[in-house]
Amino acid sequence: MRLRLLSLLLQAERTVGQLVEASGSSQANVSKHLTLLRQAGMVGVRKEGLHSVCFIADPIVKELCEMMCRRLRAEMEDKSRSLSSGPG
Repeated sequence: MRLRLLSLLLQAERTVGQLVEASGSSQANVSKHLTLLRQAGMVGVRKEGLHSVCFIADPIVKELCEMMCRRLRAEMEDKSRSLSSGPG
């Protein structure tokens, strides 16, 4: 979920409501993960009227997300190859 939220925020700043909608998760779950990301210094939040706007606070986040996505993609490709080759 945190990687998904970071990925969404790398595309554009978003309100908490927009993150809830785009992630398909509950407000409570998104808020919980945003709090952890804020505590880690990866995400920032600013108030704009009644809305909380979230943004990437540390530029290294993009590099970290790309690294994790490459790793996950490679793992999925390995699993796909092993499934398609079948047993023994």
